[in-house]
Amino acid sequence: MQQFLRIKAQHQDSLLFYRMGDFYELFFEDAKSAANVLDITLTARGKSGGEPIPMCGIPYHAADRYLAKLVEAGISVAICEQIGDPATSKGPVERQVVRIITPGTVSDEALLDERRDNCLLAISASAGKTAAQKTYGIAFMNISSGRFVLSEMQGLDALTSEIGRIQPAEILFQEELTEVEAALNHPAKRRRPVWEFELENANRILTEHFQYPRSIRLRLRRSERRPPGCRLPHSVCAGDAEIGPAPYSGDTGRASGRQRHPRRC
Repeated sequence: MQQFLRIKAQHQDSLLFYRMGDFYELFFEDAKSAANVLDITLTARGKSGGEPIPMCGIPYHAADRYLAKLVEAGISVAICEQIGDPATSKGPVERQVVRIITPGTVSDEALLDERRDNCLLAISASAGKTAAQKTYGIAFMNISSGRFVLSEMQGLDALTSEIGRIQPAEILFQEELTEVEAALNHPAKRRRPVWEFELENANRILTEHFQYPRSIRLRLRRSERRPPGCRLPHSVCAGDAEIGPAPYSGDTGRASGRQRHPRRC
C-alpha cells in the first residue's frame, strides 16, 4: 500500500487506476468515488489505522467503458501500470503512471461523445478590480481538431455567458479567481497556480508554437503600442496554462505520446 500512497500523492486531483494483475484497483476515497459513479461494488482490502481500506476494481480489458463514464462525469484518471517484471522483482512490482486522462484533453474516440466538440478552456484575468470591472481572457482548444482560440471579455457575466456558449469539457482557472469558481457550475473545473499564467512566458511559448514572426510576437506584449486586434494579454496568459512550459494538455498525454497539440490559432 505504500507504493500506492506514494504514487497517489503525485496525482491528488485524479482517480488512480492502480494495475494489479488483470484489474485496475482503486483504494480509499478514490474507490468510494469510482464505485458511486460507476455503480460497482465497494469492498475492502486490509486495514489502515485500524479501519478497513475501501477498494473497488475493474477489469483492465474493459477499462474504456468505465473511463468513458468517469470522463462524462468530469473526473480525471491517472493510469498506473506495472512496468517491472514480477518474476524478478523483490518486493512490490515497479509501477508508474503512464497516462492521465482528463475530460478536456481526452482524444481517444472510444472515450469521446461524437455529438459534441471536446474543448479545454483556460481563464486568466486582470487583478485588483471587481468582478464586473475585470477583463477576463480565455483560451480554448479543441483537442480533436487542433483549433485554438483566444478571446477577451469585460465582466463576470460576459465570461459565464461565453463559457455557456462554448460548453467546454474542462475549465482551468487561476487559483485566486474565487469569483469564477463560485460562478461556474461545472463538474470539471480546476484551480491552477498563478505562475502558469505568466504573460512574457505565454507570449514566447505561443508565438514559438504557432511559428509567428518576431514582429507579431512583440505586439502581444503588454504595451500601449499594441494594435487593437492584438490587445489580448489575459487570453495569452490563459493560453500559457494549456501549452506552456508545464502544459496541462501536454502533461496529460506525455507518457502515452497520443496527445494532440493545437495547430492553428
